Amino acid sequence: MLVRGKNKRIKKQINVLFHLECCKDMKNFNSMFAILSGLDHKTVQRLQATWERVPDKYKKLFEVNYR
Repeated sequence: MLVRGKNKRIKKQINVLFHLECCKDMKNFNSMFAILSGLDHKTVQRLQATWERVPDKYKKLFEVNYR
């Protein structure tokens, strides 16, 4: 996610998590796990300020599916 600005990063993060939910609903597990593994990468996890501003609805989706 090469996006400048915190608000743009948050919107991009929400968009990615929305696609994760769509993949799960369509039972497209290969794509779902590809997204999950990307989100679990160290460099993405270090974006603490971005993750804090992502709505709980989307954070729970990530946590339920991966953690």
